[in-house]
Amino acid sequence: MEKERKEGLIAEKELANGMSVAFYDLSRNVAKGCWLVEIVCEGVCPILDEWWSRCAGENAQFLSKVQEIMGKTLTLSIKKVRHFVTVADKDAVAKEFLDQTEKNIMPYLGGENFPEKLFVRRYNEVKEKLLQENMLQTMDEPLIEEDDGSADFSSCFKND
Repeated sequence: MEKERKEGLIAEKELANGMSVAFYDLSRNVAKGCWLVEIVCEGVCPILDEWWSRCAGENAQFLSKVQEIMGKTLTLSIKKVRHFVTVADKDAVAKEFLDQTEKNIMPYLGGENFPEKLFVRRYNEVKEKLLQENMLQTMDEPLIEEDDGSADFSSCFKND
């Protein structure tokens, strides 16, 4: 996992599309008899060279910067949180979250093309961020023009 998180690990799964998924119980006691129930599903997959090869049309220096930012793996974290859960309901809520994740999210994460689609989305996010930063750095004019004093509207009025 991205942070090599091991505390609270409940289960791990390897999906057919190459993604590794881990479930963490990060629940904690927030007050006497009240819990914050938090279940995290974290999916990780390696970035394949063939995905990078589809970006070959990009400027080499720009592509290198994108690769540096993205690293060698993709990570997706999904959290399920419920506040002020009683001690009696804590385990049932955690199980409900795990069941919901297994039913609704695992088919999505396990999709054959999901890792590549995640790569494209993250690539585009990083690319957009870099382009925006570059645009701001290369702007010659200030974003807000300085005030030159009061405007002269005398040309708007005729003297007959």
